[in-house]
Amino acid sequence: MNLQIFFMTKALAEHNITDAQIEIDHIYGKTYVNGLEFGIKYPLEYVGNIDKLSKKKIYKYCFLGKFGKERGDLLSPFIGHESKIENNRKGRDNKTKFMFDTEYFQTISSTQYSLCPNQGSTEKYKHEYGWTYRLIETVLCKSVPVAFRATPYGQKFIRDIEFLWDNETHKLSDTDYNRIVEKNYEKGLQYWTLQPQEINQIRSN
Repeated sequence: MNLQIFFMTKALAEHNITDAQIEIDHIYGKTYVNGLEFGIKYPLEYVGNIDKLSKKKIYKYCFLGKFGKERGDLLSPFIGHESKIENNRKGRDNKTKFMFDTEYFQTISSTQYSLCPNQGSTEKYKHEYGWTYRLIETVLCKSVPVAFRATPYGQKFIRDIEFLWDNETHKLSDTDYNRIVEKNYEKGLQYWTLQPQEINQIRSN
């Protein structure tokens, strides 16, 4: 099963909707439920699990995941700066990818600025819906996302979520930092979890 389908299936089941027909357009981050179009949706169980984690910051930067040469080149300037940057395939392992990864989410929750490159700089990803799970997870973990100018997000994905660019100075005041993460978190819940009106729409379709 695709992770995108898994998340929506789990999110729907939390509202006792278990017989929906789910289809996806992964490149554009669209999820269709009984023909109705939605974006990426995370189950409330994940949000609750993240909320329980410590938000005390011990890293300045983090990235846990697979990276080849392009992504490695983007991440290399941040290695060693109080960072936790690891090249691994854990999130792609079918044995574990559908389980809540406490270590992964705790690392992001413990990081001031989470590195969130988009999927790549090829034309395949250069569109108005260009997206990444990592940005969503960073917002839900109350860390500030760092986007990369070489791999920007689509405007219809990022909307009004606040982030910093990789070539900016990453030194926010406590006031600005807290304002950004709290605002992003509220927007993230609105955008990336099922809302009451969406549930009603699915039930009445």
